[in-house]
Amino acid sequence: MVITLDNNSLRIMSFFKDKTGVTPSNIIINKTSYIFTVSKKDIQKAIGKNAQNIKFLQQKFKKNIIIFELGDDIETTISNFIFPVKLNSILKKGSTLSVLLSNPEDRVKLIRSPAKNTRNLKDVINHYYYNIRNIKLL
Repeated sequence: MVITLDNNSLRIMSFFKDKTGVTPSNIIINKTSYIFTVSKKDIQKAIGKNAQNIKFLQQKFKKNIIIFELGDDIETTISNFIFPVKLNSILKKGSTLSVLLSNPEDRVKLIRSPAKNTRNLKDVINHYYYNIRNIKLL
């Protein structure tokens, strides 16, 4: 899979590296958020103590900042993205992905969360796994 980055994305990633000391492996940009992917060993450093780095970047960019670790498979990626909400399992049928959460009340948290809403989850899934078009939270 080849991921291409434009000049703006490279500048944002460079600013992220300068302020956090962590090199992001990728960035997904949408209307409301910048979503950074970092390695497992750097996730705590990227977030910062008491989420200071996230707060600083949100002030500078005036957008939601999401930092997560890309997993080896789709289930691990989703689990990392929706953390601390627990994932029970996923079921792929055609181009639809059904995500079963461990606690049904967590579905409301995920939908109402401004930073990790289902639109951002869909953007992440579509960016890394091209054959998924619909996501259902169960």
